[in-house]
Amino acid sequence: MRKIASLLVMLMLFQVLAFSQDRTIAGVVKDESGLAVPGASIRIKGTKVGTAADNQGHFRIQAKAGDILLITAAGIDPAELTVGSSDAVSITVKNKIATGSEVVVTALGI
Repeated sequence: MRKIASLLVMLMLFQVLAFSQDRTIAGVVKDESGLAVPGASIRIKGTKVGTAADNQGHFRIQAKAGDILLITAAGIDPAELTVGSSDAVSITVKNKIATGSEVVVTALGI
């Protein structure tokens, strides 16, 4: 009986340790000129866990040290950031340089 009780205590202790590894990472996504990137998608690489930045570029996500955050949005180059020991991050992304090609618009019946 004593072995079963100690086994249950050990299992509960391991659960607490396993859940305590994730923490809330708060951050902001900005472009090279310091402007916020609203609606940027922030995901943890290799998982389906993700979030989106608000209108000021701020976001919150549950992650653990060593996770890789993938940052994507329209008009920026995709970026990656490895989560370290800090709970607050500031991510600066590069603007995507779009090269335009010629577009021909035609109207039928004219």
